[in-house]
Amino acid sequence: MFRNRPVRALLTAQFLSAFVDNMILFIVQAIILRDHFPGYYLPLVQGTFLFSYIVLSPWVGCFADQKPKA
Repeated sequence: MFRNRPVRALLTAQFLSAFVDNMILFIVQAIILRDHFPGYYLPLVQGTFLFSYIVLSPWVGCFADQKPKA
């Protein structure tokens, strides 16, 4: 499976995308904690992050499927 170049490229892109998404979340949370924002900011940021995954992903997936990949 990993010898197939297109599959390896897809898996690498998926990994990097998920890694960067989570890194952005952790950086925003660290800034909130460092700068002593009110306590309700952390769940608000986490909820926004979760919202983008659950609610927006079906529409973004349909949009991405309409575009040529190669």
